[in-house]
Amino acid sequence: MSVEKCPLFSEKLELHMVEVGNGLRPNAGNFCKFCFNPVELASNKNKKCEICKKNITKNNTVKSVPDEIFAILREVRKIERTYVISFAFLGIFLSLFTGFLIIFNTTFLFANEILGTIILFAYLLITGRLFANIFGGIIGDQLGYKKGRSRLELRWSEWKDNNN
Repeated sequence: MSVEKCPLFSEKLELHMVEVGNGLRPNAGNFCKFCFNPVELASNKNKKCEICKKNITKNNTVKSVPDEIFAILREVRKIERTYVISFAFLGIFLSLFTGFLIIFNTTFLFANEILGTIILFAYLLITGRLFANIFGGIIGDQLGYKKGRSRLELRWSEWKDNNN
């Protein structure tokens, strides 16, 4: 995600929004009018926003982050979460499928129920965790991030068009 396209959700802004959402701080302060990054007017010597690099004066700040921006953050997080969870469950399903496939296609393990159950349990314990991490934590995370960021850029441009 490029800063020029969508200078939204800097680390400071995202931390502020999460804390506001959790009820740990009020939605008040000084924020850049262009990217909503929290700014401190007194300590801002060069009078430029750290994120969008626009000049910061009293006229270029807002006192709170709009609710629409919070809605965009919730939407992006939901997209990312959905991808990660879906791919993690895919990994668990593949672990179950391959585990039962191995047991039912191996005559020795199928005939020895106790040994087959122990091996299946160990296999599912190890591969379930491994596949869920690979599919959800790596593949789902990357796809969810890309989809979430593309949605963020779209929603951000729509919001900017409607509010300028």
